[in-house]
Order: sequence, then structure tokens, then C-alpha cells
Amino acid sequence: MPSISEALDPDIRRTIKKGVKRAIVPIGSTEQHGSHLPLATDAILAEEIAKRVSTLVDAFVLPCISYGVSSEHKPLFNVSVRTETFSALVSDICLSLAENGINKIVLLNAHYGNDAILTSVVQMVADKVPKGTLIYSLSYWLVLDDEIGHADANETSLMLAIRPDLVKMKNAKGGSIKIGSLKSNKKLVLSRITTLPSSFPKITSSGVWGSPRNASGKKGKTMLDQISRRLADTIKDIEKVHGTVFKGKGRK
Repeated sequence: MPSISEALDPDIRRTIKKGVKRAIVPIGSTEQHGSHLPLATDAILAEEIAKRVSTLVDAFVLPCISYGVSSEHKPLFNVSVRTETFSALVSDICLSLAENGINKIVLLNAHYGNDAILTSVVQMVADKVPKGTLIYSLSYWLVLDDEIGHADANETSLMLAIRPDLVKMKNAKGGSIKIGSLKSNKKLVLSRITTLPSSFPKITSSGVWGSPRNASGKKGKTMLDQISRRLADTIKDIEKVHGTVFKGKGRK
């Protein structure tokens, strides 16, 4: 299905009337991704993954929201919006889609800093849309076997598979974590610290989390296929469970 921004109004309304009432909203950010990846990396990934998933679950694809909450990257370059601005924008998009007959809305996220806010948005709009409307967020990295860093080998591989012309591998260098020994869970500590304003450059030497040096387009293509299939399966399962709840005793 083509991007909804490229479709004609009569065609969209006809398609909805025929039963296609699912939409995917890709959401990224505009922020530094080291010296080898473009600022729009998250937006590019979100948009490409949304297009791929839409062919597997029959969904409209909305224009990508290319700005997110990226204040953790200050003073490295970022174009960030306030939490309340981001929340209001995504909420209004969901409400508008519901008014137009879309009853399944997937917020496909590609930026870690957006994750918790999107969960909050889903909760805020739940009682403002028609009964039976399903809105939920999915961050693409949750379905991967390997962890995604920031401009690391995995994220760089994805970009090499999608837009190799924008990747400057000759500039690629890793970023070492500038912290000493920790007594508690390192992963938990870092995941909390990096949600704070101006935190990212304080703990990495280059704004990069991990090493991009082993990235490859071949690996990226494999990852994209895996992400697309697993997200499509997740969407189907979520909707199956949601439908069961509404038909049963779970929700009136």
C-alpha cells in the first residue's frame, strides 16, 4: 500500500470502506549519530521499516514524524521538541485518524527517547477514541536478537542497507563509555542516565554507543527482514488478543 500522503482522498476512503482500517505512524528523531551517520537516521529507519511492515499487514503508512525528544544529546546537535509538544502532536494524530475511520493505529518508534512518552500517549487517548479502537506503540529494536546501540554496527548496518549513500564509513569510530566500575546493573544504570538532558555526551567519547566498524549492508538487509517479519507477527498477535478481550469479559 502506498504512503497515505501520496494517495488520493477518494481512494483512501474507498479502501477504508473495504475494511483496511489499520495505519502505521513512523516516528524518529533529528539528532547526532556520530561522524558517519546522518541526523535523520532514526526517521529514515522508522519510515523504511513502516513501509516494509505495511506490505505484510495491509496498512496505511503515515508521513514520518521526524522530530522527537532528543535533549539527552545536548550540546551535540539535535533538533528536539518538548515532551508536552511531542505528546500533543502524536495524540492529535491518533485522534484524527480515529475520526477518519482508522481503528488500529501502530506508533512505530525508532528513537529510544520517545519510548516512554509514546506509552503515556497511548494511555491518554485510550478513552477519547471510539470503543474498540486499538492504539499502541512498538519500538523496532524490541524484536531483534541483538541489542541496538547508537550509531553502532547494528544501526549502521541498517543504514547501509537502506541509504548507503548517506553513510560515511571512513569517518566511523566507536565511542567508549566514560564511567568507572558500577556496583549495580550497568545496563539498567545506563538506560536511566541516557534519558536525562545532556547526559549522552557525558558518558560516551564521540556520541556513539558501541562500535560501527563491523557494519555491513548484507547484515543490515538480514536485520531488516527479521525486523519486518517479527513486527508484522507482533501486530497480528496484539490485534488478535485485543479482539479476544473485546469479545470476551475483559472489557465492555
